[in-house]
Amino acid sequence: CLQKDPKHRLSAIADARLELDDTESPIATDQPDPPVRRSMTRWFWPGLAGTALVVAGAALLKPEPRPAPAAGHFTIELPDAAPVVTLDIPGTNEGPITVAPDGQQLVYVAADGRSTRLYARAMADLTPRALPGTEGARLPFFSPDGKWVGFFADGKLKKAPIAGGTPAILADAPNGCGASWSPSGEIAFAPSDSSGVFLVSDDGGTPRALTTLDFAAGDNSHRWPQWLPGGRAVLVTVVAWSRETSDIVMVDAASGSRRTVQEGADFARYVPEAPGATTGHIVFVKGGALAAAPFDPAGAGPAGPPVVVVEGVRAGQFDVSASGTLAYTPGSGAALNYSLVWVDRTGAVQPVNDLRRGYEDLHLSPDGRRVALTIEEAGPYSPASVWIADTGRGTLTRLTFEGYSRDPVWTPDGSAVAFGSKRGASEFGIYRQRVDGQAQAELLWASPTPIWPDPQSWSPNGRTLVFSTKAKDTAEDIWTLSLEGERAAKPWLQTAANEWAGRLSPDGRWMAYNSDESGQPEVYVQPFPGRGGKWLVSQGGGGFNAIWSRDGRRLYFRRGDQVLETDVDGASGFTLGTPRILFSGRYLATLRDFDVSPDGTRLVMMRNDDPRSTATLHVVLNWWRALEARANAR
Repeated sequence: CLQKDPKHRLSAIADARLELDDTESPIATDQPDPPVRRSMTRWFWPGLAGTALVVAGAALLKPEPRPAPAAGHFTIELPDAAPVVTLDIPGTNEGPITVAPDGQQLVYVAADGRSTRLYARAMADLTPRALPGTEGARLPFFSPDGKWVGFFADGKLKKAPIAGGTPAILADAPNGCGASWSPSGEIAFAPSDSSGVFLVSDDGGTPRALTTLDFAAGDNSHRWPQWLPGGRAVLVTVVAWSRETSDIVMVDAASGSRRTVQEGADFARYVPEAPGATTGHIVFVKGGALAAAPFDPAGAGPAGPPVVVVEGVRAGQFDVSASGTLAYTPGSGAALNYSLVWVDRTGAVQPVNDLRRGYEDLHLSPDGRRVALTIEEAGPYSPASVWIADTGRGTLTRLTFEGYSRDPVWTPDGSAVAFGSKRGASEFGIYRQRVDGQAQAELLWASPTPIWPDPQSWSPNGRTLVFSTKAKDTAEDIWTLSLEGERAAKPWLQTAANEWAGRLSPDGRWMAYNSDESGQPEVYVQPFPGRGGKWLVSQGGGGFNAIWSRDGRRLYFRRGDQVLETDVDGASGFTLGTPRILFSGRYLATLRDFDVSPDGTRLVMMRNDDPRSTATLHVVLNWWRALEARANAR
């Protein structure tokens, strides 16, 4: 759903033409993209030509009773040197914009070479300014008084003065997924994409848990928290891959109890009621359109039926201030597709086929001629199936048709694949299916919890399957399934941390895996089957998705957009070399996102070449007017 955003741009501020307020109908942004000069602003004002933005802003700042702010829609053209990042691969693309509570300025995540940086832009100014010390920042959010901006960078939750100054570290956050600042000085934040939500003082300190993942219910992540008015409850997105959905819940800050208020939504924001109105709204993007559902936080029920307010909005890339100013990046709701490619050791790319799809986890066959992979046809949280890509013929063949299936791993002889599958409403298990179509899928193990089991590797003799799953009261763990006798499954590594992606060496003597026990994802190696010593592979900055070379003499892994390798000697004991970078690029990061050819000369990966950023932001003043018009038109 994140694609290049087309829009009309003006060559000079004097070219802006006054128009009647067009918010009576949805705002669409699907026009061609002509060449232009940037750093311009296009204004659409419903009133007099001489009305200045400062006057409108002053109206927004008046104390209660609040008057209705001026309505209008305008386009901000950002400089070529500081466009807003809309599609970082790999990376988090939600939340690149935050609007100050008074609606007078915004902060956004800008491209800064291969990295990012925060920029602030007042609505009345033409030129944004970089905020010092925010290199690598993402997911900005304002303090209630608008004097500070919080953000995630370098595995930490930080804050910086909006006027400029040195950022301060507040808490660890290895892979932050949203934060919100309460009037009382507490920040609700999700430190990773596999955690609950925590609370920490805006002066820093020891975080305390607000929510915990309910593994028995299928929770995978709690993210995108937002304090509701009054500071007694928080909106949270609950991601549940096992249900192929995400829901919005309201969490009581004192007790931690929660109730679902909007099903099938992600990255929702609550916007208070308009001046003179009695009901606020939960706002979210669905199918490329910004929708608003009436919601009373003081009530006991869920949100009401949503109304489409603005069309052509990128998922998770908007913000609405309490004063009614909406900012968003324009785009469509189309699912994001990738190309399946070979990448040699220098980073040179060669397509495997010309079929862009919603590829996910992949595994190269033992002979290197076929790729088993997951395809999500409709984007994240949508039904998935296992497919086989023939690297010689450039074809795709669907393998699974029953239920939802993903995470395929070839058997050592290349005759079949094992995969996780959901059959019925909540029956999960690991299946094995021949690729020649001569037999039905065979159930190898039924999961006792409604959680996807993720097959990861086989022992060389094909008698033991390694997979990741969650128990009822633990995080992600590494399990083994014996295919001899009663086919018993048991945990191989189960701790308070998350452990996943267990990959056996070609001789079956060593297990490479991921763990976040250090506070960030790292790659480790331990002996197999019995555990003993432990070696840190991803020295110097974390890493994920370790893959062995076919001769067992190298380990490859990812770190951000980089692919690294390290030499390994497991003949007598275990010794590691120093990791070295092979190449970097915009390649999808999943549980298993690349594999190495049998001769070690190239890797198969999933690549996206859509634009990383856009120079255009759209702003709507008094968004309630657009909402009212759409609601009345129903």
